[in-house]
Amino acid sequence: MPIRPAIARDTSLLWSILLEAYNWNGEQRFTAEQLVTDPYAARYLADWPREGDFGVVAETDTGEPIGAAWARYLPEDRPGYGFVAPDVPELTLGVLPGHRGRGHGRALMEALIRTAAGRPTPVARLSLSVEDGNPAVRLYASLGFTRVGRNGDSDTMVLNTDPHPRVFDAHLHIVDPRFPLVENDGYLPPAFTVEQYRARVAGLPVRGGAVVSGSFQGFDQGYLREALAALGPAYVGVTQVPATVTDEEILALDTAGVRAVRFNVRRGGSATLGQLDRLARRVHDIAGWHTELYIDARDLPDLSATLAALPAVSIDHLGLHRDGLPHLLRLVERGVKVKATGFGRVDLDPAETMTAVVRTDPTALMVGTDLPSTRARRPFADEDFALIARTVGEEHLAAVLWGNAAAFYRIGKGGTHAFPL
Repeated sequence: MPIRPAIARDTSLLWSILLEAYNWNGEQRFTAEQLVTDPYAARYLADWPREGDFGVVAETDTGEPIGAAWARYLPEDRPGYGFVAPDVPELTLGVLPGHRGRGHGRALMEALIRTAAGRPTPVARLSLSVEDGNPAVRLYASLGFTRVGRNGDSDTMVLNTDPHPRVFDAHLHIVDPRFPLVENDGYLPPAFTVEQYRARVAGLPVRGGAVVSGSFQGFDQGYLREALAALGPAYVGVTQVPATVTDEEILALDTAGVRAVRFNVRRGGSATLGQLDRLARRVHDIAGWHTELYIDARDLPDLSATLAALPAVSIDHLGLHRDGLPHLLRLVERGVKVKATGFGRVDLDPAETMTAVVRTDPTALMVGTDLPSTRARRPFADEDFALIARTVGEEHLAAVLWGNAAAFYRIGKGGTHAFPL
């Protein structure tokens, strides 16, 4: 059975397939005339093919159509029935009467999945909607689709098409010169925009992350709001706020995607350690935020009691120094998380430290690029992720690369930055 790419002249065929998909149970719930005027149906095929659309068509050896499958990116304000996120295309599958029950649907799905993974910018996930009672759900499940939500009487299902484990970049910086920057010890970083970040990680399986405010950004929130809006719902923010921040300001930042407050003990620019306990508890009580510290682990003993008693805490860059590892591990035993980031700025063996953290609590370790690696002895390298993979092993790899951080940053837990996993 030949399967070829869907092209512009297939539009009429795709409408016919869409009608079959709508009337999957044998009832004529829609006529062809009704379908073309239905606003939801138009979202799947209007102006086919638009930029980003892709699909496949199955034919007999004589060129007669058998069925088709295609996918389209849909915006949040005009979603489809199986909408997950603007960067997750929703697929449609249909096989024409007389050709069903012969494995053509599976062949079309497998071809579409291969097409998604092989695009110039590989599609990491595909979504679909399947009504209750539709036997196609067994096909979707056998291909690896999992249920992530409900829409009326239908399941929304998602497939991860990326053969590599996805990465949550738990520590990145955006430096946008359109917004205020403050010299720190005479240093101002060069620009590192959202576009530059995307270009740098384009070849990596980064699918989300945390934009962290640096010392040179002080309490400015403008750049962070702009970056989160540009990066999309898989990215969250870690900000610096003064102790005088109002409840309303905290909630507004939470709506924008901020999920943590940072205390920059090493370089300043944040609230002070004297304000740590009260502010950390306050932002957690108001918005569920956790607290992050950029601190040399050798300085942890003076703060250990305070940190261990806080609702949720993480330490940047593996604690920076090998001599602080025993103090760090004692906090890991108490539930504190650790970022395996900034390998070019630490005075320790990253592999040894990561091994110790995972051995203490495998849910504690998160990873990140630390891009653009300002003031580090060397910048992030792709090999850093390979080192992490070799160190933590297959058993813990998915959790360390994605799951631990996704849970800690509450990805997919509601709000404007919900991101089904």
